[in-house]
Parts: sequence; structure tokens; C-alpha cells
Amino acid sequence: MEREVLKRSSQIDILKVIAIFIIIGIHVPLFDQFFVGDGNGSVFQYALSCMQVGVPIFVFVNGYLTIGKTPDVKKQFKKIAKTYLVFMCWCIIASCNYFSRDEGLEFY
Repeated sequence: MEREVLKRSSQIDILKVIAIFIIIGIHVPLFDQFFVGDGNGSVFQYALSCMQVGVPIFVFVNGYLTIGKTPDVKKQFKKIAKTYLVFMCWCIIASCNYFSRDEGLEFY
């Protein structure tokens, strides 16, 4: 008995886009400069706590869209391996660049 594959819905895709923008808003480092408050960052903390809902929405929407699909383990492993390889190459290049400086291990 096979499960029925769900069709994509524009409402679900819009919800996913909104969740992506909320997650980006969480990670913007200068986000708190646009808020004014009583000096202790209470308005910023309130806005940030309202944005925490973005991650669960994103996870739930992605889970909903994968209902009925059978994962191709070999294909997923290849994707993960490629990503890991690119990440490791970048780490090696960045560390070679960092340790080749004359200053040594100074933190700015």
C-alpha cells in the first residue's frame, strides 16, 4: 500500500518563504539598532522572541512536504558528502590564510 504524494500548495510555499525571512531576521547582527527602548533592549528581546517561531514553522512545512516520499539514501549521502567536501576545503584554505599572517593568533 503506497501513500499518496501530497501536491504542492502555494499557501504552504508562501508560509515557507515567510519562515525563511523570519529566520534571516533572527540572524541579522545589526537588527537591534533599529529598535529603541528603555535602554535594556526590551523591545529588541520582544521582537526576537516573536521571531523564534520561524524555525519550527520551517521544520514543520518541510516535514509536511516530504510526506509520502521515499528517501533515496544514496542520493542524499552524495549531497551531504559534496557539501562536507566543499566545507572542509574552505576550512583548509581559511586556516592556511589565517596562520600565514605574521601577527599570529591575535583576536580583533
